[in-house]
Amino acid sequence: METVCQEYVKKRDWEDDPPEFHVIGNLPFNVSIPLLLQWLAMIPGRRGPFSFGRSILTLTFQREVAERIVAPPGHTQRSRLSVMTQNLCHVHWGFTIPGSVFTPAPKVDAVVLKLVPRLRPLVKVDHLTLERVVKALFTFRRKFIKRGASLLFPTDPHLLPLLFSLSGVPHTLRAQELTMEQVDQLSSTYLHLLDKHSSQYAISS
Repeated sequence: METVCQEYVKKRDWEDDPPEFHVIGNLPFNVSIPLLLQWLAMIPGRRGPFSFGRSILTLTFQREVAERIVAPPGHTQRSRLSVMTQNLCHVHWGFTIPGSVFTPAPKVDAVVLKLVPRLRPLVKVDHLTLERVVKALFTFRRKFIKRGASLLFPTDPHLLPLLFSLSGVPHTLRAQELTMEQVDQLSSTYLHLLDKHSSQYAISS
């Protein structure tokens, strides 16, 4: 696809406006999240549709999934998906599509979201590091983040207090309460601790 599109679509620098290449998809609900995560993983390396620049994604999701994607800090729907998507994209709620317009009609409504890649991610660490940190923090979403963060240091628990003292993020917050700035502080501190104290936590794909 990329080779064919190169003949018709002019590439743009990342700092420029989005290119004419535009991804539009009425996604099957059962694969919408895996597809979105695959596209997000392509953004940092500017691969796939993002090799042309900050290509816009206009996609349909089950309403519940769409609410998770756009959920702000403190919202009950805030999740790993919220953080990973908002870190890389400006997310705009388009409109709701009632399930009754589909045949056969699903029991849920759909929502169209517009995702525009950011010039720069909100979190400074690499994508895999952020993914690991966010996964740990949201594993025990009803508990304080100290519980989930402990999964980041399975053999060196003494590093856990350092994560919070150096980042300045209170360990008594819950994952859904974290702002993107606090996620950035935790992720950057985590990476610093890995570099300083041990190589055994090296992140592999």
